[in-house]
Amino acid sequence: MIGDGMKMRRVVLLAGVVLLTAGIVAAGELPHANAAKPPPSGTFTLTVDTGVVDFGGVDPEVDVAVPGAVNILVSGFKAWGTLETSFEATNFQNTNPGAGTPTMPVGVMRYAVSGDATVAETPMLPASTFGSVYIDSTDITKNNWDYSYTFDFTLNAPFDYEAGTYTSSIVYTAVLQ
Repeated sequence: MIGDGMKMRRVVLLAGVVLLTAGIVAAGELPHANAAKPPPSGTFTLTVDTGVVDFGGVDPEVDVAVPGAVNILVSGFKAWGTLETSFEATNFQNTNPGAGTPTMPVGVMRYAVSGDATVAETPMLPASTFGSVYIDSTDITKNNWDYSYTFDFTLNAPFDYEAGTYTSSIVYTAVLQ
């Protein structure tokens, strides 16, 4: 229940929107569009299952968890080397241009990763200050491979920020070296 003087905040996490679903490609080859035929040699892709995580209305100083919020899959065919998987997050922006609190630090959100890598719940860090957060580094030696990662997000919006809709972006990256 929301008491006097408390307002709900609506928080939306834009999971990189278009950037997340883009395939990362090795050796300048494009992934094959026809799943019935094998892709060309030396390719890999990064796929994200959702473009938006909506926390809905958020009471101040209350944890709101979205387990299994984002699932990413990195797949490859005859692409060998060291696979590094990472992400970057931006601070939250209030969608109201005249807001008294135009931004909220992304550190009010925590993440945990499970799947082919495990990361215990950790506060987010803004990419502008800290750069990418690495979640996995794997040596690839087999012809066909898949690595999947599930992200859980938890948000706790402080009283210090006015009610409104806030958005942040996360960009997931896979690099094969």
